[in-house]
Amino acid sequence: MKILNIISIIVVAIFFAGCQKEYTASIDSLSADGDEYFSNQKVKVWMCVNSDNLPKVTYQWYCDSGKFTQPNGINEEVWQAPLQPGVYKVWCTIKIGDKTETRYHDMFVSAFFFEKFEKSTYVFKGQSSTTLSQKTDSMSNGYLYSYYLFSGSMLCYSV
Repeated sequence: MKILNIISIIVVAIFFAGCQKEYTASIDSLSADGDEYFSNQKVKVWMCVNSDNLPKVTYQWYCDSGKFTQPNGINEEVWQAPLQPGVYKVWCTIKIGDKTETRYHDMFVSAFFFEKFEKSTYVFKGQSSTTLSQKTDSMSNGYLYSYYLFSGSMLCYSV
């Protein structure tokens, strides 16, 4: 009888051990601040996850270039863009129990911040009630200065 009680306790323990709840998690989105990034810029990226036990979800972040500047393991990261322009991938893998899911995001790195504005053309337009005239002087230091007069106010920029 004693052996039968021990066997029944073992069978009940195995039954309850096998009845552990399987948690689920799915990725809703992987997002980033903005669409275009500059060389060496720090960008916040984050995951939106739907789970019936969110504290049990673990996050693992990866990138094919650049680097992450925060500790790994939470649902958001800060990605520092590489110096070379291009399209790079950032991805995150979530895990809950023995189930995993991965989501990718393309990161477009264009150039350094100041290079974007170096190549811009400057256009000044006055409103219908504004008098707009231009005076250009050549200075002795080789820089060209343009002065725009807006109804008595002066705006100066160098080229």
